[in-house]
Amino acid sequence: LDTAKQLLLNEWKRSKRMASLVDKNIYVLVEDTSMYLGRYSKKSFNFPGPFVKFALKGNGYQTFIDMVHHHEDKSCVALSTFGLLQIFGSNDWPQAKPFFFQ
Repeated sequence: LDTAKQLLLNEWKRSKRMASLVDKNIYVLVEDTSMYLGRYSKKSFNFPGPFVKFALKGNGYQTFIDMVHHHEDKSCVALSTFGLLQIFGSNDWPQAKPFFFQ
């Protein structure tokens, strides 16, 4: 979100068209889904979204099944985290902080 905010701020400084957006309510929403495996989560370890996508493309769900197959705790949780940022529509948008929810 900070990267998106910075890119929009830079574009806004270069473009008069972007200046017309300042009065509009515009939001940026990003999402990441992580996989928490019970066997490994006790050590504060999880698999972030890019790794999950890489593993699923490589070997499908079998990757995660193999990781927990020989362990007593076979639990897993997919956790989606969203970030929401209002980038225009208020005078303080360059300093706006994102709102995260799961």
